[in-house]
Amino acid sequence: MAKSFKKAIDQTGLGKGIGGVFSSTENKEPEKEKATPATQVTGDARQTFVLDADKLEYLKDYAYENRVTQKEALEEAIELLKQQYGAMPPRPDSAREREQKRGKRS
Repeated sequence: MAKSFKKAIDQTGLGKGIGGVFSSTENKEPEKEKATPATQVTGDARQTFVLDADKLEYLKDYAYENRVTQKEALEEAIELLKQQYGAMPPRPDSAREREQKRGKRS
């Protein structure tokens, strides 16, 4: 049982970083997290969209009918776009900076 628990902890990444969980049989230092480039975004992000009402209703109906969340339905739609159009070149840094400034009030 201890091995499966350790494996589960390893898979979650909780053993990495300061204050993480380490096995007493290992003598490893925690790995330092590498900085990701601005074009490589990970994790969840919150964004507000304005959609046509009929498209939003379709998304909600699709999610309900397929027993998925609206987030999962939107992610499926984006995956289909990626399959159809392939990789997109990243936006220039100047566009990213404008997006960051737009959300902050002085």
